[in-house]
Amino acid sequence: MNEVSGEQVKAALREGTVLPLMDALYVYSPFCGTCRLAERLLEVVNESLPDCRLMKLNIMLHPDLAAMLRIKSVPCVIKWHSSHPEKQSKYIYAMHSVTHLYEELRGRFGQ
Repeated sequence: MNEVSGEQVKAALREGTVLPLMDALYVYSPFCGTCRLAERLLEVVNESLPDCRLMKLNIMLHPDLAAMLRIKSVPCVIKWHSSHPEKQSKYIYAMHSVTHLYEELRGRFGQ
């Protein structure tokens, strides 16, 4: 899972090019213990879904993006479903298990 810069996310949202950049965005804080656990789960999922472009963003470096992306808490995974990411995104806040995250990112649960 590669780190994406806040500037890249902002530019992609402005230009409507989020989907070419990533399929999903993991938003975390380095001070959050739950985020560290979620990242471990997501690393396993990321290895199982090599075609899923999962990126990560340290929200502490870009607090303005929390409001722009409508993030309520961390950890959070935002999955985009269409060419209108700001309207058709799915927010995943509960990182139940590897299986749960795998199914969510694979798209089985729908929108």
